[in-house]
Formats: sequence, C-alpha cells, structure tokens
Amino acid sequence: EDVAMTLDAYAALGETPGEAMLAALGRRVEEVAPSMGARDLADTLNAYGRLGCRPSEASLARAGERLAKVAFRMNARNTSSVINAFATLAWQPSDELLAILGKRAEQVAPRMSSEDVALVLIAYAKLWRQHEVDLMSAMQGGKDMLADGGANVLGAYATVWKLNQLKEAEQSLLGALARRATDLYPHMPATEIASTLDAYALLGRRPTDLMLSAAGERLEEVAADMRAHDVARTLNAFAKFDRRPGKALLAVLERRLGEVVEDLGPQDVAQSFEAFEWLQKLPDDGLLRALAFKAQHVAGGMAADDVAGLLRALAALHLAPSAALLQALERRALNVSVAMNTQDIADAFGAYAAFGRIPAAPLLGLLERRAEQVGPSMDATSVTTVLDSYMKLGQQPGGSLLAVLGKRAEEAAPEMTAHEVARVIIAYATLWEKVGKSLLASLSGPGANRSGSAQAIQLALMEQLGRSLLAALSTRVEKVAPNMSPKHVADTFEAYAKLSEAPEDLVLQAMVQRLREVVSQMSAADVARTVDAYAKLRDLE
Repeated sequence: EDVAMTLDAYAALGETPGEAMLAALGRRVEEVAPSMGARDLADTLNAYGRLGCRPSEASLARAGERLAKVAFRMNARNTSSVINAFATLAWQPSDELLAILGKRAEQVAPRMSSEDVALVLIAYAKLWRQHEVDLMSAMQGGKDMLADGGANVLGAYATVWKLNQLKEAEQSLLGALARRATDLYPHMPATEIASTLDAYALLGRRPTDLMLSAAGERLEEVAADMRAHDVARTLNAFAKFDRRPGKALLAVLERRLGEVVEDLGPQDVAQSFEAFEWLQKLPDDGLLRALAFKAQHVAGGMAADDVAGLLRALAALHLAPSAALLQALERRALNVSVAMNTQDIADAFGAYAAFGRIPAAPLLGLLERRAEQVGPSMDATSVTTVLDSYMKLGQQPGGSLLAVLGKRAEEAAPEMTAHEVARVIIAYATLWEKVGKSLLASLSGPGANRSGSAQAIQLALMEQLGRSLLAALSTRVEKVAPNMSPKHVADTFEAYAKLSEAPEDLVLQAMVQRLREVVSQMSAADVARTVDAYAKLRDLE
C-alpha cells in the first residue's frame, strides 16, 4: 500500500521519480508483490502507468504472478485500471493472465462506469492485437514442422487451439462490454464514446446495430465537445465498420472536424482523409483546404501506413496533391518506407499511378527495394496494383523485382478476380516486353562479351518465370472469362499477342465466347486492339 501511495503521489504532482528512487521502489514491489492485495496491485500498476515509467522485468513478473491469484477479487475500477496499465506500459501479459483479466472484466462489466468501459475496451484491443500477432508469429516462425519428431506440428496445433480459445473469450467479453456501453451511452462523454468505437475498429470487430445506433444518437448531442482526435477516430471507426453515419451525425462530425482541424495530429489527418475516401464524398472546400494544409505540416510525424493511406485516399478522391504536400509526403516516405507492409506499398504505387506522376528517384528506389522484400507476402490485389502501376507509369522495374512480382502473381492467380487477371496479364506482358528487349539489347551491345553469360542466364530465367506465370494466369482466365468486362477481354487478347503466346484451346474458346457476349459494348479502341491481337495470334498457329 505504501509503495502504491508513493508512486501515486508522484503521479498526482506530475513529477517523475529519479532513477535511484524508481529502482528502490521497484525492488520493494518485487519483495512485497506476493503479499499484495488486488487493490494494492491495481493502484501500483495504475501509478506506474500514469507516470509512464515501466517497472523492472522482475517486478512485473512478480506482480503478474500475484495478479493471476487475486484478480477474482478486483472490482470494476481495479480491473479497468490494471488492464489499462498493461497497455500503457506496453507490458504484454501471458495468454493465461490475459484470459484471467478478460474473464474478470466480463464478470464486473455490469458495474463499470463509462470511463471503465472505455478504458477496458481500448486497452484490451491493443493488448489483444499484439497477443494475436505474437501467437501467429510463433506459429509462422519458419521452423521445420517435421523436426523433433513432429513436435513443431503439435506446437502449431496447440497455438491454433489457444488462439481459438482466446477468441471465444474475447467474444464473450466484448458482448458484456457492448451491453454495458449501450446502457451507458445516453449519458456517456464524447471522448469515451470515441474510445469504445475505436477499440472495436482496432479489433477488427463490428459492434451490434443497437450499439452503433445508441452511440450515434449520443454523438449527435455531444459532438460539440469532441476533441480533434475523437472526431478523426470516430469517422475512421464508422469506415472500418462499413457503416455510413446518418445524415445528421455526419453533418455534425464534419462541422466539428472543421472547428478542430488545427488540433489534428498526423494520424488524425490521415484517418480523416481515409474516412472521406470510404464515404466517397469530398468535404466542403474550406475543410478540404484546411485538411490539406494541415497534412502538409504534420506529414513529418506520420507512420508508414498513414503516409500510404493518405496517398491512396487522395487518389481515390481524385485530388491531385499540391507540390508542397507531395514533397512533404515524399520526404516522410523516404524515412518510413522500410516499415511499409504489402498494403502500404500497393497503396503508394497505386496512388502515384493515379496521379500520373513518377515518384522522385530516391523514393522510387526505396519503394522498389521494399516491394522486392515484401513481394512474396503480397495478396492478389496488392501484386496486381503494383504491376499495373508500373505499366501505367511507363516505368520498367528491375529484373529481380519483376521476377518476385511475377512469381507471387503466379502463386496468387487462383484467387484473382476477372479484373485482376486481366490487369496482371496485360501489365506483365507490357513490362516483360521492355525487360526482354533490354536484356536482348545488352547481349548484342558493347561489352556483351564480358557480361553476356550472366545476362543470357537472366534472360533464360525470366523466360521460364514468364511461362510459369502465363500458365497459371491462363488457367484462371478460363474460369473467370464469363465475368470479364469488354476492356478485360481486349487487354487479355492483347497480352497474349504481346507475349507471342497463343492460349490453349479451352482458354481461347472461353475468351472467344466472352468476346461474342460483350463485343457490342466494346469501345472503338478496344475493338481495334482485339482485332489486331487476334490476327497476331492466328499468325502464330
């Protein structure tokens, strides 16, 4: 109790204890943790969280052991304080302790205040997301599943079972918190409503219609009290839920966004633009100018997904960024490109293609390098976007990147839609044509004797990769041809012609059948491309 009171006093005074004092208090926590009660533990961890000071690992371990034993005695406020402290201190509890805390939160949910509900939801969302990532990383750690007599197979099954158990517990907890939040919404402050919705968005879960309706009604009443961060994350949450706010609620949220735009942070700006992208509407001119101006000034603090998401949103809204805004985003992208995931890379390339602008050379080089690194993990949509973007920009990717993208497209082909297959096959044909010509030219140009062997091998490898990709895409073309648009049909015929590869009979029959169905809807340009491609394919027979 004395330790908790001392830490709490420092927090109340807004003072941070010196290193010696923190170390001494940490040692005492370690010593007395086995005898601490539920309230003492909650107060101690909450005080550390308020101070933003993380105890030693030994102290945390002892506190965690004790929590597992006394959690069943914690009241609603203690429970919310402990879970919030875990998230604040970035202390990932064991799966057993997380389950115990989640269960206790579920039990005391009916007695929680609106602040408790908001704290538990947002903290649990952060802890759960990290825990899920850790479990999946453990399962996908690249170990030989057949090693040690198949022990890793059993370990993987155990991890999957554990993850499913935790998900079941999460569903039960969310249900209890949702019921309590819905009861409290009529009197809940704006920030706490925003936190509850943000938590569901972080978890990738959609609240019940009743919960969303109750939250929306209350937000209409308290929108004037919302902070900038609250408005941005509320708009983002509705987008993640794929639930369009009612006209009245959307109007008050937009109005409040305009009033607090100066206080928006880097993530807030990105989320606001992404919300308007999802709404498929432009904010009014004044708000749009203010958001763009703010984006320019906070771009330096944006995370990788914020930069990529903002670029994607601008492109989707058909907004060409000013030179100053684009420069600010490019400068930030140079610093965070190493953290970009597959979606971020696809968003960035797709946006530049939509703008009709080639990224500055230093940024393009970094994006290419990162695309090559994450390419093997891209889904069908991402690899399609990157290949399509290179084609639209008239740029030639390096041979190694084209090989990575081609291999991944081959693997993802069975999942591709008609739209994706058509885009990939025409993009790859166009890009391969450029790379092939470049390699052939280097084989016959000056210095060919010195590097000819390596380039000949590279050309042979690229040809083999191209044939494998084309075979996979052709199999998919045959299945999705009935869903192809007139442009898709023209693109696909043109791709085969560019590659000088006649499709197999079944593929050609499927394409010709679709051509008969859509030819009356084709543009003049598509008709001309199709006739020219078909003639070239006939010559190959």
